[in-house]
Amino acid sequence: MVETIQLGPSRTAVVLRAGSRCFLIATSGSEVSKVAELDAAEWAETEVVETVSEVAEQPTSRRPFRRLLGRLALLLVLMTLFVGMAGAQVQPPTAPLLPDIRIVDQPEQMGLPMQILLLLTAMTLIPAALASVTPFLRIVIVLHFLRQAIGTQTAPGNQTLLGLAMFLTIVLMQPVANQVYEQAVVPVQRGEMGHYEGLEAAKGPIKRYLSRFVREKDVALFLDITGQPRPNTPEDLDLIILAPAYMLSELKISFQIGAVLFLPFLIIDLLVASVTLSLGMIQLPPVMISTPFKLLLFVLIDGWNLVVGSLVRGFY
Repeated sequence: MVETIQLGPSRTAVVLRAGSRCFLIATSGSEVSKVAELDAAEWAETEVVETVSEVAEQPTSRRPFRRLLGRLALLLVLMTLFVGMAGAQVQPPTAPLLPDIRIVDQPEQMGLPMQILLLLTAMTLIPAALASVTPFLRIVIVLHFLRQAIGTQTAPGNQTLLGLAMFLTIVLMQPVANQVYEQAVVPVQRGEMGHYEGLEAAKGPIKRYLSRFVREKDVALFLDITGQPRPNTPEDLDLIILAPAYMLSELKISFQIGAVLFLPFLIIDLLVASVTLSLGMIQLPPVMISTPFKLLLFVLIDGWNLVVGSLVRGFY
């Protein structure tokens, strides 16, 4: 090794001599390449080693202009080589893994941006739709009336009531979800039917579930509002009719159950208020005395078991 010249953090020029031959080797990281090969006599005449050393350490030399141009040209060659070696080490960026989205350039089909917009809009409406056309509607209203009847305004909390209603809804809707999965989702995944055919197949189990709990009066109301003719069978009803009719029916049933739940606790409130007034305790609120009695009665009869059991059995 004749001389080593450091050109950068990981770039080095090395002059090697083997017998009568001299080699100029450029290294960058893990890359090594040969820049030039000359005889020892030619190397001594051209003073390449001195050229590289002086250019790396003293860019502005006082030697003649022609010799300075030659040294700058040699340094430019070395820098170009190092830039090429560094660029070869950079791996091209790989595209992120995305789902297989096919864009069909047909005017009759919906474009991809519009499909994404509709999907995001549907995702914001799905929670409200699921809460409206499932047992969640009846369960959460009945539990709210029960809490008001007992007189505990914040116990159990809203999150607890919503969680209980959600899990009861999952238990009750599991058969319908299984039918939708077997009749619509599985054939679409296998390629036996398209997406629109899958949506039509998924409507069957949902219609059968909704038609079990709607009242004929509510269905007739929405048929008159939309101006649609009366169908021959419940399966011919559209979801645009069954969904609001189901909501009205569930609201009426849940309010009826809430009124029934209020009656025993209302009797306790009346008895406590009569006793306190007869004793002359006008300043004492009757709620402070009636609430412990209502809680004691609800616990003794195992009220949560009775209420939840009655709600679940009402859907079978």
